[in-house]
Amino acid sequence: MPVDLFHLSAQLFNAYLLVTLRVFGLFTSIPLFGERSVPWQTRAGLSMLVGWLLLPLAHGPSLPDLSVIAFGLAAGCEFAVGVAIGFLARLMVGAFQFAVQAIDYQTGLSFVELVNPSTDSSLSVLGQFLNTLMLLLFLELNGHHLLLSALGHSLEMIPLGGATPAPQVLVGLITMFSEFVAIALQLALPTVMVLLLIDVAMGIIGRVFPQMNVFLAAVPVKILVGLGTLWLTLPALAALLGRLLQILGDSSLALLKLVH
Repeated sequence: MPVDLFHLSAQLFNAYLLVTLRVFGLFTSIPLFGERSVPWQTRAGLSMLVGWLLLPLAHGPSLPDLSVIAFGLAAGCEFAVGVAIGFLARLMVGAFQFAVQAIDYQTGLSFVELVNPSTDSSLSVLGQFLNTLMLLLFLELNGHHLLLSALGHSLEMIPLGGATPAPQVLVGLITMFSEFVAIALQLALPTVMVLLLIDVAMGIIGRVFPQMNVFLAAVPVKILVGLGTLWLTLPALAALLGRLLQILGDSSLALLKLVH
């Protein structure tokens, strides 16, 4: 049912603040929207808007009527729930960046690293390109819609101010991250294997021609072959990211059921 934001009871206004804090926690940790380059005013404004849209999901007789101290504790709990949902997507991005770093290391491009001002992390030029491409595909495949949907389900499953995670949540996080890494490495595996064969071939050439500087000769060859192999495997990036998002959606709902 629609909620009039300008005619709220004190109890319903408390619920609106708690929902907004849960949304703000999500926008603080979600990929792209949670980067340092996004002003906090933008996150706060989006959180207030999305919190108003999601308020009907928390509307009911069980809305909290809390004291000041209890409301402060509930506010911190709601913010933590939002951050936890966004952290699941961060795990997916982290697994993808792990695969990209494996490619950088094998091609030798890791010698030239740039600092990403959004995250303060060091990535090579190739890593910056793949990271940006992954974020664009994340939006193209409606990954942000998936997280907002998980946020809506959390309002139905987890009462406001009453999140209590079960011990099985940690096991679920480890299992989900391992699946993320396994799928993300499928992007890096062809390039890494081809470059490994080049290392073996260069080792044989170095034995046959000891006077040849194999290291200097191998660097441009590895870069060209690595970029070529990666170019051939890039069309599979959308499919791999789609599988990662499917795991993210299923795992997030399963983990939310473990929080009471």
